[in-house]
Amino acid sequence: MSVSEMTNCRIVVKGTHFEAGKKPPAGHKRLHLYMESSSKHELMSATKEIRRNLEDLAVQSTRSSMGGMGGYGEFSG
Repeated sequence: MSVSEMTNCRIVVKGTHFEAGKKPPAGHKRLHLYMESSSKHELMSATKEIRRNLEDLAVQSTRSSMGGMGGYGEFSG
């Protein structure tokens, strides 16, 4: 089930990705989420769920980049 379905919020990805530190050209906006709902509670629930999903993905990404070594990488220094 998607975050949108779970929280009854409309969530739209808008903007363009720009590298960190690069300023978007005039008339362009950075990548962001546009969210709308009929209640503040639904918006807060959607925000909380999106953050949780992003944190889970970051942990998974970190683990996979370490070759499944349980959070310990090879020392190369």
